[in-house]
Amino acid sequence: MVISDVGDSAGATHPARSTQGGRLLHIGELATMVGLSIGTIRRYDELGIVVPSGRSPGGFRLYTDLDAQRFLFVKKLKPLGFSLEQVQEIISTFDELATRPPNDSVLARLEQYATMVAERREMLRQELRDAEVVSDLVGDSLAAARGTDAPVATPWSADRRS
Repeated sequence: MVISDVGDSAGATHPARSTQGGRLLHIGELATMVGLSIGTIRRYDELGIVVPSGRSPGGFRLYTDLDAQRFLFVKKLKPLGFSLEQVQEIISTFDELATRPPNDSVLARLEQYATMVAERREMLRQELRDAEVVSDLVGDSLAAARGTDAPVATPWSADRRS
């Protein structure tokens, strides 16, 4: 299979890499593998967040296992609330870190992202605690409703507050 060179997220061109078995994935296969829509994968390519490792002679995007791993990492950033621009910056920072010794700028960006992730992680933990409380309240209401013909107290009723 003939494939062309493409640019990475930092703009450098590289020959297309093959998967561990030498197989390149078409966009539909990649979408299934990483759990993203084809449209999202195309959008990330257009924005330079994750570009395909190559293209077929017909111009179809071709992806490797490494590309799939990059998509899975990007997918993990999504619930942390990063904008697509920030995701691009994070990917570029990691690409830079992987190709040259870290400088003060890279370290500062990583420190900033680490702080942002820690803050968002704590917010998500609080949201999870809140969801657990709601789940318990709904479960309690269901149990109470199954055992009576009378009205059941709501989670905000005076006799239900904790």
